[in-house]
Amino acid sequence: MIYFELNELNQENIYRKTLSMIEYLCDKYALSDQRGIIEMANQSIIDHLLGQGSDFSLDVNAHVEGNLLVFTYSSQDPLFHFVEDMDTEIKEDNIWGLLIDDLVLDTDYQSLTINFYVKPHQSVKRLVQQTVLQSKESSL
Repeated sequence: MIYFELNELNQENIYRKTLSMIEYLCDKYALSDQRGIIEMANQSIIDHLLGQGSDFSLDVNAHVEGNLLVFTYSSQDPLFHFVEDMDTEIKEDNIWGLLIDDLVLDTDYQSLTINFYVKPHQSVKRLVQQTVLQSKESSL
């Protein structure tokens, strides 16, 4: 299992670092078909955080548990109040709500966990050795 932990992310580095982490996870577990969905959900959550207008510090953890890719966004401040404040249902009109499979919002609004159901495959590298068994000239 690969466990990522990005600490003290802020407005300046959150996009770059989280996208780099997602790229690595998708490459490592052969999730290229789902990479766009994961990136879009992450970007939408970050856009909500940036839209609040205040500076923040955030930690992001990510790991794969069987067929589940888990992202946990956490902070010392109640940054995730926007999830409960949305006018519409998350699964109906909010794009990241449509893309994720499950979410858990802590009651203190300091942590948000989102899950994606995936089919991970460890990339296997095999050495390929090419040997000429018989050449055209030797058979004549």
